[in-house]
Amino acid sequence: QNHQPAKEGEWNLRRAAAMQVYREWMPVSDEPWKAYPIGTLATLYRTESRLLGRTRPADIGTAFRAADPDAALKAFADIVGAGHVHRSDDDRIGYHDAFSPAADPASYGPLAAVAPASTEQVQAIVKAANVHGVPLWPISRGKNFGYGGAAPRIPGIVMLDLVRMNRIIEVDADQGYAILEPGVGFDQLFNHLVDNRIPLWMSAPAHTWGSVVGNALERGVGYTPYGEHASKICGMEIVLPDGSLLRTGMGAMADSKT
Repeated sequence: QNHQPAKEGEWNLRRAAAMQVYREWMPVSDEPWKAYPIGTLATLYRTESRLLGRTRPADIGTAFRAADPDAALKAFADIVGAGHVHRSDDDRIGYHDAFSPAADPASYGPLAAVAPASTEQVQAIVKAANVHGVPLWPISRGKNFGYGGAAPRIPGIVMLDLVRMNRIIEVDADQGYAILEPGVGFDQLFNHLVDNRIPLWMSAPAHTWGSVVGNALERGVGYTPYGEHASKICGMEIVLPDGSLLRTGMGAMADSKT
């Protein structure tokens, strides 16, 4: 309604240019989901939570259904303790999409959730999930609202909630880096810098309850010269679909501080 053709040009050209910028800065797809087979190691599923995938759960067929969810949850409990496997209705509500336009937000609800406290537990959970045919949906804290939140986009899934992995392993003021677990929030990192009088300026989004790592992985932005968080990741420790461990960046090398 505010478009002024004489000053701003044709509407269709403006819209096309805006869509191009949006897709290049924050890549999206018109497909709600797509499968990417990686040899015999795994098949990765990309779900689009900003367009079609946000209006309905993705249905990717019977191959992605839990073969034995009860056995999987028992195995998870053996790994992390029964108190950190959540499957009650009240537990699962916390993982629903509160902003879902769907008539039934529960349609995005998970089957259950498991919360590991270490990398070793994550590896064990991934291996157990493979044995029992249970799909996992990892989240760091599930509070990066505006980037999809905690809710999965696939029904019948088990949340891999990394909120208990909240250690600040190292902050190097001279080199200007921090090594964090995925459950560390911006507020926690800020308090750590203040409490320890570390002279670093932290880049944070508009809210600070979300995960530092999760925000960067979802292309979140802050309000400093380092605000493009995804481009400031120096290295990661990644649990692969078979439960093995991969380290990227110079941090994968022993005694590397650069």
